[in-house]
Amino acid sequence: MSKRTIFNLVLLSIIVVIGLYLKNNPVEKQTTVTVSSITPDQVDTIVIQRQDQGQIIFEKINNQWMITDPVSGDVDLNKINLLLKFLNLKSRHQHKITQQKQLVRYELDNPKVSLFMNDQQFDFGNTNEFNHLRYVLHAGIVHSVKDITHHLLVADADSFLAKSSKK
Repeated sequence: MSKRTIFNLVLLSIIVVIGLYLKNNPVEKQTTVTVSSITPDQVDTIVIQRQDQGQIIFEKINNQWMITDPVSGDVDLNKINLLLKFLNLKSRHQHKITQQKQLVRYELDNPKVSLFMNDQQFDFGNTNEFNHLRYVLHAGIVHSVKDITHHLLVADADSFLAKSSKK
């Protein structure tokens, strides 16, 4: 046999061995981890709490979202839905906090913004400068999530009002 034929047979045998290995040892599917176990339809109260500004409170009244503090009126549902979408965000990385000093790295030792959905608290820290994921602390775990809501959390309360409620 020629060297080329031997080489091709070796490559074929490697492919067969790898195929048999993968067939007998399937790759485990990783479960998707989200920031919270509650779903958007379970939420009936949303509170945005900020250090440098007051808090903003939203309540679901008769199945309709309303802003109740510091202003009152109908809300822009697109913005509320974006806040609720946060609950379904995939947590790309998780880091269990065992010591309070670990929070300094993520700027979560004294968070500037916190989001409360019902009785669950989410503290927002800084972002990773390489992948632009936002650090969020929830139930003793720092999650890295896509940064889709932070701009809403730092916005003025009036920006949440529906156009029909603005004067």
